[in-house]
Amino acid sequence: MRALEPTIFYYEPLDAEVYISPRLNARRFTARWRNGRVLLSAPRYASEREALSVLDNLASSLKGMRPAPLYAHGAVMRFDNGEIHIATQTNIPGRIISDCEFDDGRYKITIGLPPDADPSAPDIARLVSRLICERAKWLAHLMLIPQAKLVAERIGQHPTAWGISSGLRILGRCDRRGIISLSYALIFAPTDIREFVICHELAHLREMNHSPRFHEILEEYCGGREKEYTRRLKAVKWPFVK
Repeated sequence: MRALEPTIFYYEPLDAEVYISPRLNARRFTARWRNGRVLLSAPRYASEREALSVLDNLASSLKGMRPAPLYAHGAVMRFDNGEIHIATQTNIPGRIISDCEFDDGRYKITIGLPPDADPSAPDIARLVSRLICERAKWLAHLMLIPQAKLVAERIGQHPTAWGISSGLRILGRCDRRGIISLSYALIFAPTDIREFVICHELAHLREMNHSPRFHEILEEYCGGREKEYTRRLKAVKWPFVK
């Protein structure tokens, strides 16, 4: 039997792209919205006809579940230390532009969309996300490093060096040379969650693995709230299209 191939196509009933993703261990079809398109997970050896039939049956419910665009015109995303504004701009026709302000510890990232730009379209959403990432990388050096140094000084740990990384899944890293890297994405996390990630990496200066001893150290650094902070970190809503 021929295996189903990954496929992306426009599906008119939903006015959206559909990505059929065959999964080796999948036993049934599942569908969900992701970044403005429908992700239809399918058993590896299902047929295209079966996949389309499932999609037709789910179309009505999927239409009702469609999330609002992350980057809608006029949207404002607020964080502890700043904001992202999705504005409509007519100064440069046909272009998506970005600007960034930083003053007194607070930032404002502005993304300017042409009036006819559809921010729910996957290609536009990815471009907006990339522009936000570029601005965040610049801001991270101004925000994360000073905060990290203050936390390290307070608990009496001194890394060899600090750096900014580009990971959106791995938010911090400490290597065996004592160099700690923090993801620029952390500027969008609550202030105490950023501090928790910093404490996590500082704890690795004393214990490189995640042994019980490591968690004892981390609990000491974060006031016995590791489980609470871990749960809240998992719930952070990042302003990126991944």
